Amino acid sequence: MNQPNKKLIKGIKIFFKIIYIVLIVIFGIEVLSQVIILVLDKDQTGILPLIYSIDQPDLVLNILGKEVKPELLSGIGAVVVKDVPLFLKIINVLFIFTAVAIYILIIKIIRNIIKTIDQNNIFSLLNARRLKKIGFLLVANWILGYAIVYINIFTVMPLKGAAIIPAITISVTESSAQLIAIVFTFFMAAVFKIGVEMEEENKSFV
Repeated sequence: MNQPNKKLIKGIKIFFKIIYIVLIVIFGIEVLSQVIILVLDKDQTGILPLIYSIDQPDLVLNILGKEVKPELLSGIGAVVVKDVPLFLKIINVLFIFTAVAIYILIIKIIRNIIKTIDQNNIFSLLNARRLKKIGFLLVANWILGYAIVYINIFTVMPLKGAAIIPAITISVTESSAQLIAIVFTFFMAAVFKIGVEMEEENKSFV
């Protein structure tokens, strides 16, 4: 491996090591802060990720000089709510812990893949399995994330009638980047596996 590539690999290793350490620190801070909030917060205030729809919002839009009042306002975001049921706060806290833990595990797997570059063994069945594992972790995180959102929705502010369609549309649009990442990860796992099989076939042919 030439010198520029060695420097590039070293930089990548340092980058992912920093990200790994930062995520572990974030996980520790989240655990400490959320436990303190659960124990000390008498108002049971919670920050809930929601897809919300507001009928007849108090809002006026100006479209080409004409004032228009929207019939429905839909969006996604974190909503601060008081008197959140304890079980709902615990579910949301556990999801935060799980999500950060999944990201830590993904970065750890990526670091293990990067280490195989030094051994000239990056295209291996082991790395293909590692990539597939990352894909499954991304799928789990995606499912858990939207499960939490919809648990919050139907517990705090159930969607009815026409509000359901915008909620589904927002879910699909917001998750498109995650779905692309998931598909790409499984695609790369397949490429690695095909590469290994082709290399073995070439060796046996020779």
